Amino acid sequence: MTPRCLALALVLAVPLLAGCNPASKVVGTWDMKAEEPQDPAGGSGLGTYIPPALLNAMKPKMNIEFKQNGACVVEAYAGGEQAMGRGKWKYVKTEKDVVVLKVKMDGLSDKEAKTEYEEKELRVRFIDHNKIETVPLPVSEEPWPEQTLTFARRDF
Repeated sequence: MTPRCLALALVLAVPLLAGCNPASKVVGTWDMKAEEPQDPAGGSGLGTYIPPALLNAMKPKMNIEFKQNGACVVEAYAGGEQAMGRGKWKYVKTEKDVVVLKVKMDGLSDKEAKTEYEEKELRVRFIDHNKIETVPLPVSEEPWPEQTLTFARRDF
């Protein structure tokens, strides 16, 4: 085989091999998808109109980023407040449409002690390539949430 053909074969093979890594499916930034209220009053039942921009600003928001290097970041916004958590993740296995990860979040450090979370199993169910269901990662010193939420892959 000539060096030129060998180089061409390697160039074509590398993307195929990289696509075989099941952990690569979760890499990216995922934004929480909240259910939209049915009426413009925001479900208040009082008939008070809330402008969509204000309603959007009041909605809780969250995003999770799984980085290629095994780091993860979660950001949560609610009521004008922001919280952020960082940690590490690693791929464990795949079960049908569920990717199982081990995640260890860093705790908040203060002057006296550093709180650390224990390593937990995180199950990420793929609805399709750009939509997942999972429990959100914790931020601050809150315990791991148990409610499953839907997240959509952020477009670049």
